[in-house]
Amino acid sequence: MPPSQSMEPLPDGGQAIRVGLDDGSLRRFRNRCPHLGIPLDWGDGRCLTDDGLLICSMHAALFDPESGDCLAGPCVGKRLERLPDPVAPAGDGAQHGA
Repeated sequence: MPPSQSMEPLPDGGQAIRVGLDDGSLRRFRNRCPHLGIPLDWGDGRCLTDDGLLICSMHAALFDPESGDCLAGPCVGKRLERLPDPVAPAGDGAQHGA
């Protein structure tokens, strides 16, 4: 089953691509292609292929949904900007870093 994908607004006005992986983990990347600095989607919030890769709508660059590495297209050797996972508030039972 391919990963799931959604968008999330960022405090700086940008967007994060949220990718839910098969193992239940979450990856967040800035919605910006490293090739031209444009959003991956056409404004419709979709940038996941049927086989589970992230794709740039402009030049069809393909990205690994786990690492953000560009696998094919004009930006091979670059990667999407990974964003930190949101931190759960203290007292929620989650473990937090020291």
